[in-house]
Amino acid sequence: MDVRLPDGTVIKGVPDGMSKADLVVKLKSNGYDTSQLESTPQKESSLTQNISKNVKQAGGDFLAGSVRGAGSIGATILSPIDALARTLNQGKPVSIGGYDIAGQDRRSGMDEGLKAMGADPNSIMFKAGKLGAEVAGTAGAGGALAKGVTALAPNVASKVPVLIDALRTSGMTAGGATGASGMASRVAGGAIGGAAQAGMTNPEDMATGAVIGGVMPPAVQLAGKVGSIVGNKLADRLVEQTKEFNRISPKNETIKNSLAVGYIIPPNIVNPSLKNQTIESISGKQATQQLASVENAKVTDKLARQALGIADDAPLTKEAMQSYRSAQHAAGYEPIRNLGAVKADSQFNQALDNISNKYTGKGTIPAVQRDDIKKLVDSHKSAEFDSGDAVDAMRLLRESADEAFRKGDTSIGKAYKDISKAYEDVIERNLQKTGNVELLQGFKDARQNMAKSFTVENAIVEGSGGINPQKIAAELQKGKPLSNELKTIAEFANTFKTVAKPIEQVGSPASHNLKSMAALLTGSGGYAALGPAGAAAATIPFIAPAMARSAMFRKGAQEALIKKAPQSGNAAKLAELLSNKQAQQVLLKSSPVIAASQ
Repeated sequence: MDVRLPDGTVIKGVPDGMSKADLVVKLKSNGYDTSQLESTPQKESSLTQNISKNVKQAGGDFLAGSVRGAGSIGATILSPIDALARTLNQGKPVSIGGYDIAGQDRRSGMDEGLKAMGADPNSIMFKAGKLGAEVAGTAGAGGALAKGVTALAPNVASKVPVLIDALRTSGMTAGGATGASGMASRVAGGAIGGAAQAGMTNPEDMATGAVIGGVMPPAVQLAGKVGSIVGNKLADRLVEQTKEFNRISPKNETIKNSLAVGYIIPPNIVNPSLKNQTIESISGKQATQQLASVENAKVTDKLARQALGIADDAPLTKEAMQSYRSAQHAAGYEPIRNLGAVKADSQFNQALDNISNKYTGKGTIPAVQRDDIKKLVDSHKSAEFDSGDAVDAMRLLRESADEAFRKGDTSIGKAYKDISKAYEDVIERNLQKTGNVELLQGFKDARQNMAKSFTVENAIVEGSGGINPQKIAAELQKGKPLSNELKTIAEFANTFKTVAKPIEQVGSPASHNLKSMAALLTGSGGYAALGPAGAAAATIPFIAPAMARSAMFRKGAQEALIKKAPQSGNAAKLAELLSNKQAQQVLLKSSPVIAASQ
């Protein structure tokens, strides 16, 4: 809205309903003089005024309707007195305070009186309040009649206990009676109770109330049985859907995490429906996978860089990874040199024994024993060691591991790596004991980043500067603990291999000689059938696949691949409601009044 200041300045675009205090702050920040505005009484915006007015009107109408509903019952109660007054006065007005209490139509009089007070008898809120009061005021009619008959005519009541129970429950039950006799009693009880309820609001509606009250018990019973049958089937279906959802939850989580970082997945891979199969056929299966792989390769490279915290344009080469590790070593490992003596605790020595035991066994099979590994492990056992020597040892152990792996001796290569890890673990435990938080965090970060760099380096496609996601997926399959970006790459590549290839393996996307031939045929056929305008059909082989891929890879189609947890639908909720005894009781007691009020 627009606000005019006392000096005549007009401020445009002020949010409707903004308080004067907020407006003053806004104007001051823009250099306006607000002294006159601050001394001016605040006015409500037109929108605020309208909302407030509508809320008050709705509340007033509901309250007035409630009064009117209660008045309907009151008018019925007073109707015999009115009739007697008119009889005794021979049809002449019976005036109290100038008001004819005998000749008036109390219901229309209440309507006029409430209208004069500002209520709208035609509003939804007025009708809701009226109906609510009438239902609440008459709900106990059947029960009151049953008690009255039992109290005033106990002999009669004792002979028809089934009918008394049906009357008390508005036809909900019939004293345990079943079959045709039980239903007849329920219909009779419902009809009597319905007539009483409708008659309490307006005697003229007793017949309508009786019909509705009598019809409802069998209708409600039938609806309840149908609801139970349908509800049970839907419940069984929900159980199966939940089991299926739980079974696919790992894949579903992979899809969600993959889409969140920008990967794209052809829908037909996840959900091979007729629609998805048709769209992919138009696009071309191979072309679809090629184009998806090209885009996904970009995402993989981006995630690999993010995992290491390096720039988006940083080269991905083995030399770059070695340089990265050197920087991490300098930042996190070199400061450890100043720790001095480090105690080799029992966990350190146990870790070394575990490495040695893998290659010694119990000595009964000589081929199992690797004396070189045992000697290597024993050479690192000690009560304590210098932190600087440990830093050098870890570096040499990693280098020796790389050399062993290159030569194909994986056993000793793993031993070198495991010994280095034992040193890292014991240093980390010592840092925790000393409480050196900053040094500990730096060491842990460097250690983790260096481990990530090895994973990335092993996946680098030399000469291209790209990442082979299948190599990272293989690390995950072997049990290597990956996290964050690298875990996302691995899980995606494991699950969707056909669209998770290094770009060098993709080929030329969407190129095919048949397109040119198809374009020639469709163009020639179109020209022959429709002339120059029909020649445009030559573009179909090029346009249709692109349109199909656009449909597959749009945001909505991709998000639809994430399965939602199954929930009870509206049909199940309705079935449950229909078979609910409390809901049935409410329906039986309110239906006669609702029908009569129409």
